[in-house]
Amino acid sequence: MAGTFPKRSIFICATVVALAASPAAAVEPPDEAVEGAILRLSAIRELDGLSRELWPGWKISETAFALYEGGGGFCFLVNHPDPPSAFEKRRTSGRSRKTFHAVSAAAFAPGSGTLNGVATAFLSWDRFDREALGTAFEQAFRVHLTQECPDLLRIAPPIDGYPLTAENLVLSDIECQLLSRASLAPDDSLGRWTREFVAVRTYRRLRLGSPAAEAYERRLERLAGVSSYVGQRAGRRAPGHLDGKAEALLAGSLGSPIDTVVCLGEPRDLDWYRRDRYRTSGAVLCRLLDRFHPAWRDEAGHCSDPYEVLWQLTRTELPKAFQVLPNYDFRARVEERGDYIESLKSEGERMFDAIVGSEGEKLVVNTGLLASSSVSYDPDNIEYVDDSRIVHRRVVKMEFSGGTRVHVLGVPTAANIGADEFDIEQLTIAAPAQYEVRVGGELIDL
Repeated sequence: MAGTFPKRSIFICATVVALAASPAAAVEPPDEAVEGAILRLSAIRELDGLSRELWPGWKISETAFALYEGGGGFCFLVNHPDPPSAFEKRRTSGRSRKTFHAVSAAAFAPGSGTLNGVATAFLSWDRFDREALGTAFEQAFRVHLTQECPDLLRIAPPIDGYPLTAENLVLSDIECQLLSRASLAPDDSLGRWTREFVAVRTYRRLRLGSPAAEAYERRLERLAGVSSYVGQRAGRRAPGHLDGKAEALLAGSLGSPIDTVVCLGEPRDLDWYRRDRYRTSGAVLCRLLDRFHPAWRDEAGHCSDPYEVLWQLTRTELPKAFQVLPNYDFRARVEERGDYIESLKSEGERMFDAIVGSEGEKLVVNTGLLASSSVSYDPDNIEYVDDSRIVHRRVVKMEFSGGTRVHVLGVPTAANIGADEFDIEQLTIAAPAQYEVRVGGELIDL
């Protein structure tokens, strides 16, 4: 049995470990590749004119960047106002003397969104090396969006998981077919395909039966999709904003090497339906709006959902979904989808679904509003579903503020988690034939 871990302390420890690297760690002098990357990133930071053209009122020069290399490499900070003490101040050589800070990549946790309390755009070395301009603009705008729209800082999937029904998956596929067709349509059929796409998405979201699932989709598409659109557009619009020196540094980033014109991804797995599709569909949506209503970015505001903008423009002219769907063999495809979904689910997801979807009585313990809790469990008996769901196969013991205790012995338990498996937000248990609930030591008759 593992030890008992206080729920709220884990966040603090994780933050300290992520930032408290040893100042004595050696930092190698920057080589030619690193210097080139720092110079490219410095040139990108000077493109405020381009960032304002891509999105009204946005200045990329205000962004702090962390360029990191995994596998024992280094992390380089550019334009960070308060680097952690472990980072060593450096300068590039030659005529273009640019200041940056460096440390071993093991000293921080990339992707957390902040570094020393400062919102930071994290750039992986491999992706930046392939497509510097688009990658930097995408991640910088992502930071800008989360600062302007705080609701995007935490995009939590629905408590019982994203609905993976055969109907929802088939409607998602048809929706993407129509979105891709609309984005590539000639002007004389642009309106038709756009309205058919909106009709199918409206129908699909009405059928979700979950406001939380719809909110999850909207937020993810806004954050990942609009940021991807900005990164793609940067490569096409940059030439008019570059002087000779910057153009030479960023020549490999011009054009549209990561340009996306279709929503469908191949091959598709369940993560594509749950999460990955929204980066692409959001980018294609924004490109479609550029054609359908070019002033949309000026009118929408930073926190607007691009799909909501499109829906408002078309809602009075939409066809009925039942008029569109037969053209895509909707019913036949739904019948074929059930086995496909089950074949792609992990053992943990099947167990989780069996517990939360059981028809009998269930006990649900929601711990999200409690001041504190601790968890004891056997780490060898956990099935991981995804970042927000796990299944305890046999043993869970939890103690909450106010002396509340939950002991689950030998019963599979579905748990929704926060930052890690200690931070349990909700437990769901298929109730055994006989059980008892006590409050303050007194047996409660349910």
